[in-house]
Amino acid sequence: MATVADREGVRVQAPRIARSSRTLSRVVLGGLVVGMLVDLVSLVHDLSGSSLIQRFLDGAIDQAALVAWDDTFTTIGLAQSGILILTAVVWLAWQYRLVSSVEALAHDAPVKTPGRSVLWWFVPLANIVVVPRIYSDLKDKLATGAGSIVGWWWGLYLLANAVTNFAGRYWGAVDTPADFTTGLNMWLASDVLSIVSAVVAARLVLTLQGGQDRLISAPSIAVNSLEQAVVPVEAAG
Repeated sequence: MATVADREGVRVQAPRIARSSRTLSRVVLGGLVVGMLVDLVSLVHDLSGSSLIQRFLDGAIDQAALVAWDDTFTTIGLAQSGILILTAVVWLAWQYRLVSSVEALAHDAPVKTPGRSVLWWFVPLANIVVVPRIYSDLKDKLATGAGSIVGWWWGLYLLANAVTNFAGRYWGAVDTPADFTTGLNMWLASDVLSIVSAVVAARLVLTLQGGQDRLISAPSIAVNSLEQAVVPVEAAG
């Protein structure tokens, strides 16, 4: 903990500062909402593909219509990826700020430091266990009594990503109309799971951010300020 000197030359400890992550949480929620809307557009487009392939087989449309559909499919996919990446970057910034506030608000150290809590996302396999542990710790310290929100969020997140990954691999090997239909069904499942996962993720953000907001509003918490009373450490010289 940092030390400062008061006007009488006494070295004192500066209180730990709880920096609100409310603004970042709002950006995260905005990204989740935009992502859900694009996923919904993708869902509708995938549904249109099912009838398109049948019309092609019946000779009602030519291959150019399929190519145009696929071009739109690719564009929507790029939009989904872009929004996901941007939202993920802000999510990690929000998480860093949230973890940084734990010690000041809960008077207990977080299970992982702010920096390490971010790095654990990028450790293959281990992140499956460590990341939900980080969020369970945040829930216990900032939003006690929030139930099983972390488990639901993490389970749906893993499931949605697994289905999306499998759908992408399968789609790359599509060769027949039957494969095309099966691949579309996988993408439909991926879009539905992504939307549900985003809804639960938004609920998690609201839960944890609400907990931080309530604790920050307590009069004993210093927020971005050193104006509150500090504790003497030792007398100078």
